[in-house]
Amino acid sequence: MKAQTYRFFLIVLFASFLLLTIGYTDKTEKVAQDENIRTIETVLQNTFTDPDGELKEVLNDMEAEEKFQALSQYEENLYKDYFADDTSYLEFVSSYGSTLMLTPVINDYKFEVKNIEYEKTDSKEIIYNFSVELQYQKEGSELSEVEIVDGQANLNEAHKIERMIIRIGDFLNEQICNLINRPAVEPKGFIRNISILKSFEKGDLFYSVTFLGQFENASVIHFNIDRNDFDEMYFEEHSFFELSIEANGVEYDCRNEGGGGSSGHMSYTFIVATALPDDMLNLKLVFKEYKEPFQKMTGFEFTI
Repeated sequence: MKAQTYRFFLIVLFASFLLLTIGYTDKTEKVAQDENIRTIETVLQNTFTDPDGELKEVLNDMEAEEKFQALSQYEENLYKDYFADDTSYLEFVSSYGSTLMLTPVINDYKFEVKNIEYEKTDSKEIIYNFSVELQYQKEGSELSEVEIVDGQANLNEAHKIERMIIRIGDFLNEQICNLINRPAVEPKGFIRNISILKSFEKGDLFYSVTFLGQFENASVIHFNIDRNDFDEMYFEEHSFFELSIEANGVEYDCRNEGGGGSSGHMSYTFIVATALPDDMLNLKLVFKEYKEPFQKMTGFEFTI
């Protein structure tokens, strides 16, 4: 009887020890997995969301010679601590990092990570597949698009990334670049000229839109800048303007077709697709000044 009781006690003790060991192992593995996912998610969020708008600030507010150093420091602050060594870090930033977001940020596209799904592979190495639900839209626009971007991350025991792949090339090339570089609309089927007579004055400069040409498939807006106290150097510096139209949720594609002038007068032409309504009472024309290269915004804008 005593032998049976002792044997039963040993079985219970061994089973309890086994359960505790399994539970501890599962808990340890879960903690490690949580740390790995936290590392991957931080890198993905930093890659797609431009935390605090710092990348845009670097691109817009710094001179060309300062940009390289500033971008290097920006990437180091965001990514380096999450990679296993310099080789893995440099491999990532040379393919992704700020390089990936330059075109969208310069052209005022904002990304938001809506969701990330993870799946740990059966490999003996620590490898995760991931899928990112990515929303993107032009600043000032109410329209947005959603794209799914996937990839893979290899990590070490210290939860640092040894290699990461983000399969985003086709998305950037086909979606964003198509939005930025849409085929130019050629106005066809002239209908009439419509008087607008809207203006804005700042110092010695007088900005005006006097009329637009109405076509079947587009409108052509003529934008003028006149200077009373003519300073030849002002026009040699040559600023550019982009146009957007606030139209109660209706989105228009506005393209600066260039311009020129002399003797205190500059004129620009914008093609707007689709055609604007004849009655523009409820529309607002928003002009923003920028300089090349990198479409550096000057901060000057006005609405008429």
